[in-house]
Amino acid sequence: MSAADDANQRLDAALTRLETAVQARLAAQESSGADAERTRLEAEMTAVRDEYASLKETSAAVSQRLDAAIGKIKGMLAE
Repeated sequence: MSAADDANQRLDAALTRLETAVQARLAAQESSGADAERTRLEAEMTAVRDEYASLKETSAAVSQRLDAAIGKIKGMLAE
């Protein structure tokens, strides 16, 4: 083998290692991005569930107050 062939083989091997490293880095970044997105969505879902629970409690309280007010109005109209 000539020196040029030997250098070309080393260059090809280095290029292959570099491409493998870049692909591994890109895969790690994509995975990390997906994990970050999943974490963000989970936090958003927790916030939505908390807001739903709060609105449900408020709705129940308002419903009870309306029922009481309607009862009072009916009582006044019956007199």
